[in-house]
Amino acid sequence: MPEQENVLQRGLRNVYLDRTKSSFIDGKAGKLLYRGYNIDDLARFSSFEETCYLLIFGRLPNPKQLHDFESQMRENRAIPEPVTKIIDGIKDAHPMDVLRTAVSALSAFDPDTEDDSADATIRKSIRLTSQASTIVTYHSRIRSELDIVPPSTDLNHAGNFLYMLTGVKPSQEDSDLIDKDFILHADHGLNASAFTARVVASTRADIHAAITAGLSSLKGPLHGGAAEGVMKMATDIGDKSNIRNYVSS
Repeated sequence: MPEQENVLQRGLRNVYLDRTKSSFIDGKAGKLLYRGYNIDDLARFSSFEETCYLLIFGRLPNPKQLHDFESQMRENRAIPEPVTKIIDGIKDAHPMDVLRTAVSALSAFDPDTEDDSADATIRKSIRLTSQASTIVTYHSRIRSELDIVPPSTDLNHAGNFLYMLTGVKPSQEDSDLIDKDFILHADHGLNASAFTARVVASTRADIHAAITAGLSSLKGPLHGGAAEGVMKMATDIGDKSNIRNYVSS
């Protein structure tokens, strides 16, 4: 019987790992669905908090469920003082390194760290979603030698992010714009960081470990780091009149 030739599937191309109802993406058709809902409709009619609820629980919330979920998000924005000190201690590091390190450190202060039940994992995921914005904005202000702006409980997730980043309560237009951006970035199928997080989670490691690993993968220039490269390219070009020379060089 002839030996079967092993075929390497680079980058998991054409490899099927699991089934999911959380999202579906068809890059060629320009289609992105969250739990069956078209991203165009969610961007027009939903909010980041409502979209998070949809992705976590598999259904859109009723008004009371959404109110309770939003309250959980607002109440869990603060990060422990020791984590703030860690951010200050590594303020000159790459922002992704700071985010990764701070998320890992949060596990030492989460009351549910050792509880791997579904309910506890959901509670931790909500806290992490809220705290991630605080980590990012604290680092931005600390490395710019500005006083940190404590999170507000009066603003939605997007508005609070801009408020902590700038120290000024944003306009409705700016808040809505960032809200749409957060919705669009909420889920993109089984990309490298999602795959990395799933591998770690499959060992029954806690969610902080899985997210820390996912963030490490996201930093790479062939994944999330590509956006950083695009920004550098745009800065180097400067003006549209320089595009041809930039591409030709």
